[in-house]
Amino acid sequence: MACCRDNCPYGLDIRQFGEGSSNYVEMYYDEDNMPSHNHLIDGSDVTEDVARAMEQAEAQRIIAYGPRPDNIPPDTECDSKVALWAMMNEWAHEYGFVFKGPISSGRHKGQGVRTFRFECCRTGGPDEKEACGYFVSANIKDGKWSVSSAIRKSKTHNHDLDATNLSETQTSLIESWKRKLEIKNPSECPPFLPKMRTFDKLSDLEDYLTDFGLSYKNENGSNFYFGWVKKGTDRRKNGEVVTRGITYACSRHAAGCKVQVRASMPKDGKWNLLHMTNAGEHNHPPADSAEEVLARRRRSDGEGTSERRADL
Repeated sequence: MACCRDNCPYGLDIRQFGEGSSNYVEMYYDEDNMPSHNHLIDGSDVTEDVARAMEQAEAQRIIAYGPRPDNIPPDTECDSKVALWAMMNEWAHEYGFVFKGPISSGRHKGQGVRTFRFECCRTGGPDEKEACGYFVSANIKDGKWSVSSAIRKSKTHNHDLDATNLSETQTSLIESWKRKLEIKNPSECPPFLPKMRTFDKLSDLEDYLTDFGLSYKNENGSNFYFGWVKKGTDRRKNGEVVTRGITYACSRHAAGCKVQVRASMPKDGKWNLLHMTNAGEHNHPPADSAEEVLARRRRSDGEGTSERRADL
């Protein structure tokens, strides 16, 4: 360990010996450089740069050895991004906010670590329209998700943390992001979306979507027939064009319907049906009959293969 001041050569050497209950440490002082470690103990020579260096050194000590800062969620390891998000929101809800969905921040080369950023959903300022600057970073390593304990000066809220005195605007923001998390959680699949599953072929996934649209019932228990359309396709070019992702939306999406799902194909060649955080419920009446939905699909099937259907 070295002195935090610039140009000071003094340091300590901490050595650990033994294992288990017989473990012990010894500290060795740098006697050769002790004379150079002659800073004034009354602090009168502490400049702004020195003060900043001392703060950074103390922050690093807290991260490594001290108590976890109380302004970030627990360091519980989770098996998935959704599970971590849920844990963080459970912690944050007591302080009158929840986290937005994760944003990829990059990859640490050679370490197998990916970093994601979760931001506070709230807004603050005099008119409650200024985005909050508070965020935390989360890492995924060896399949486990956890919140980083790194301290950043940008981790500050621009609003109070009173969960009992929220405005209607802030309550709506919190509820909307809680709903987005529920949509992404496989164990809490909303009734208006098909369950997340994995399929060997894209045609099997599309058949599953069609069956769901023909069997879906509204909250009154009545049949609510609807079809699907391809809203967007993600194609990667690496010597050949390969479809990696497809967004399927309710056939009435042009009228503002927010029912949509995502089909994604990782490198294993299988297709995963995923939920999207911006999905919502139907805002229109159902199709007149299942036959109407099937007729529209048959017309599309006649125009191409199952992997090129424009309307399901």
